[in-house]
Amino acid sequence: MAAKILIVDDASVFRLTLTRQLEKEEGFTVAGSARNGEEALKMIRELSPDVVILDLEMPVMDGLRTLEELKKLRPSVNPKVIMFSSHTVHGADKTLKALSLGALDFVAKPSGGSLSEGQREIEKTLIPIIHGLVGDDLPKAAPRPEKFVRPQTPASRGVRKDVVGLGISTGGPEALARLIPKLDSDMRCPLLLVQHMPPIFTHQLAERLNSLSAISVKEAEEGDVLRQGHVYIAPGDFHMAVEQDGGKRVIKLNQGPPVNSCRPSVDVLFKSLAENFGNRTLGIIMTGIGQDGLSGCMELKKKGASIITQEKDSCVVYGMPRFVNEANLADETVPLDEIADKTRYYMQ
Repeated sequence: MAAKILIVDDASVFRLTLTRQLEKEEGFTVAGSARNGEEALKMIRELSPDVVILDLEMPVMDGLRTLEELKKLRPSVNPKVIMFSSHTVHGADKTLKALSLGALDFVAKPSGGSLSEGQREIEKTLIPIIHGLVGDDLPKAAPRPEKFVRPQTPASRGVRKDVVGLGISTGGPEALARLIPKLDSDMRCPLLLVQHMPPIFTHQLAERLNSLSAISVKEAEEGDVLRQGHVYIAPGDFHMAVEQDGGKRVIKLNQGPPVNSCRPSVDVLFKSLAENFGNRTLGIIMTGIGQDGLSGCMELKKKGASIITQEKDSCVVYGMPRFVNEANLADETVPLDEIADKTRYYMQ
């Protein structure tokens, strides 16, 4: 059965563009479109869509107010909401607020360029998110990962970890808001984090998590020296890796080609951690679309590192952890609310 989608945007050009793009995709049907949140709430009651694409800035009722009103209708109607937001500091701040109100992901509106460029951007970003949210995250043509055969080396679980690497995508901001504040301010390891997000949004995410946590959280900068008790978030549109520099381990940023269509990429980070920390690395893969992190986890396991994945039922999208689990790479699979305790355990 095709997933029913409701488009909510006051700009007719975006409603039309989205409708045309989504109707071309097998498995999707556009059930309707609305010009503001007030119209949207009425249509949600009538149509019970599976997915709502919701603009932030609208007259009559904006996206944030719509989300607040939608919460009152649950669980009788419970569509999956994707925000369609502007690529600005103001838009990023509101988008993170929307995610805290129940939206599951967001897409930055195409800015400038031709109509065809905007359509390609929608195809590249929005359509995979919808597939993931409606339970179709593994493309039918994608090969299943080969099972990893663990090398005959001493178990890494008993090796105290010196660094934590974390990869996350769809559903990430709210999962991180539940995880990071649970970490102690005296955590003895640095934590390096890749959240699939565009520029500006990662900076706002770091500021939000820092305000919620006793531990220090920042958007990573070129040359940052790794310090215990600090969380470093890869900036949008930059890969983050670790290198040795004069006896210290420092963060290096680059704009090399996207990996798994992602920049930043979890694979890039994890492979650098495998090279620099080996079996003293803890890798964590959480909710998200696609298989970014799979290759990086393979390299970590070859070095004897430990891997934790987020348990399926607590994921917004069971994509990234699924690939790692199916490849036999995870040492443990745990619910979201237990990941902080498990992280502390591996650092002891």
